Amino acid sequence: SPHSGDGETPLLLINVYDSPSHSSYKRRKAGNQTSVTESILNLLLNHHHTEIFLCGDMNARTRTLNHELVESSPEHEDQQRSHQTTSDQTRSSKDMRQADARGKHFMDLLASMNATLLNGNCVGDITGEYTCIKYNGSSVVDYTAVTTGLHAMIKSYQVLDLNVFSDHRPCLT
Repeated sequence: SPHSGDGETPLLLINVYDSPSHSSYKRRKAGNQTSVTESILNLLLNHHHTEIFLCGDMNARTRTLNHELVESSPEHEDQQRSHQTTSDQTRSSKDMRQADARGKHFMDLLASMNATLLNGNCVGDITGEYTCIKYNGSSVVDYTAVTTGLHAMIKSYQVLDLNVFSDHRPCLT
């Protein structure tokens, strides 16, 4: 639990794998499944006033989109709820492929959680390193996002070198 000024705040760690839109799994389950975004939102319904650490393979392209954190206070609550937009050029990314619909949905999810990406937005990864290296190209599809209280505690974020176990690069916070 992260410490706040008046005690401890619960921490919710969410690890995600969202298979690619064109995968055979998605085709088989079309129409019969809750989206990853909906599942996360349902999980959050029961975890108010919780710091959130969300990471994983979202198979989403976001380019340089990000959500700017809004300080948590009673006077900002209405602003926080209504702020569902994302801004461009607020972080770096080596992946210059256009943001896709899934990436924009992911950014809306982060805005609803008042979370921001560490990828390309934190000491140690100021260039927005590729997280997935495949024979047909590289991409940033693996993300780490945190809410306000955790963001203040993060000193650095690094995308590490590939290893023999995966074509996705491990990340260190």
